[in-house]
Amino acid sequence: MNAKTFLRFLVGGLLLAGYYLAPSFLRDGEGVAPIHPDNIEELWLVVPGEDGFHLRRSSDSWELVGRREIRADPAQVGSFLEGLGNARLEAPEGAPEVDWDAAPELHVALRRGNDLTLQLGPRVRPFRSQLVRTNGRVHRISFDLSASLGLWQGDFAWDADRILDRIPLLNEGEEIVRIRLSNAFSDYLLERTEEIVERREDQFGEEEKHYRWTSGGTHSDRNPSTAAMYRYSQDLKMLVVDGVAADLTPDSEAARTVTFTTSGGDTFEVATGQPLPGETRRLLWLRQPSPSDAYLVDDRFFHRFTPAGARLYESRPVFVTEASRGARITYERDGHLLVLERNQRGGWEITRPRIPYSIHTPEPEPGTPPESMAEMYASGLDSIGTEELFVPDTEDRELLVDGVFDEPAARLLVEDSDGDRLELLVSAPVAGTGRVFVSMNGKIGVLDERFIGRLAPDIKYFLNPREVEGRTIEW
Repeated sequence: MNAKTFLRFLVGGLLLAGYYLAPSFLRDGEGVAPIHPDNIEELWLVVPGEDGFHLRRSSDSWELVGRREIRADPAQVGSFLEGLGNARLEAPEGAPEVDWDAAPELHVALRRGNDLTLQLGPRVRPFRSQLVRTNGRVHRISFDLSASLGLWQGDFAWDADRILDRIPLLNEGEEIVRIRLSNAFSDYLLERTEEIVERREDQFGEEEKHYRWTSGGTHSDRNPSTAAMYRYSQDLKMLVVDGVAADLTPDSEAARTVTFTTSGGDTFEVATGQPLPGETRRLLWLRQPSPSDAYLVDDRFFHRFTPAGARLYESRPVFVTEASRGARITYERDGHLLVLERNQRGGWEITRPRIPYSIHTPEPEPGTPPESMAEMYASGLDSIGTEELFVPDTEDRELLVDGVFDEPAARLLVEDSDGDRLELLVSAPVAGTGRVFVSMNGKIGVLDERFIGRLAPDIKYFLNPREVEGRTIEW
């Protein structure tokens, strides 16, 4: 169990302990009936002009009403109920002017007895007490309801994600034993064996067991990486989301899916949609064990949860250009053309276009030899590892690659001193995938779309930034 998960369970356990031990709340001896937290069936917050929340108790959690399988954060609800469980009502000191018609309202629905509505007034002592009104009477409650709900005095704007359980899927104590990762380019079928390849001790002193994995289906001839599969199986144990997509629904077609089975026999399927326009987030939803509404997930976590498939294997297809040993490199992109050639001293020069600038050599790191920007560029192209193992085994996958090199986004030509030539073609980005196709001598692979800029950078990449700052260079 990692530190974050342990802390969450510790806090949740303490809060729930307080919740069950708290006897009752809202006891003032003046006509307000005591209420036990266990008698509460629903909670909803109404904030004028803002979104609130509506929670209903289920067998083992609190769910957001009107959303499929979307739960509230147990620590948040536990903290709130604990505070209410210990709260008492007292007579207010003085009678400040309060616009109760504009005050947020908390409604409490009970299994037995009369429901209760509390209007939330100003705080008397921040984090300690505030004014509330119920049944037309004003009281001072010994609990800062507004702070607990995230409604700060003078600012009743409500963040609907505050109450959300951001870890909707957690598999502590179980191991992931089978995984199917599917995307536009390939299906990866991975199964854990019982053979332990390596044992390690983590930062908490607990033993890590690194098992051998096998690959099935189209990639059955490849060996999964023990280290990569250990990291990935650990990542799958906890799904972390950014928020809930209030006005968006799951896509009918998923961009990527991951289906995995635990050692306890439970199967989960998580699907993700295309990137949202202008966002670094995308929709994510559960398909198994029960379909859920859409969550929002950050791209960084998305790539951890549904990684590049080729990176899960011990070796992946590599495009070898040996560009750093070439005599000439030519590339084209967006109507631009640049030619690098070796000079008599063995260094690189830009011979097209003709420009009054030399290739820049930045100050090297201490203890390392100087290296020009052209040398760094060529070295980076020597060996290019693919991101996906592309297999056109379906009609959709055949259509993906059909004609993509007719008008390539970038073209690279590497020539050696003997005149031998090697050509790479890079397609335009494949919609919604963040990937491009690359072809070299008829061999096709899949790379990150950022490879277009790496293969054919702007001419200023090679020049001293101080010399060309603010200048336009035609190329």
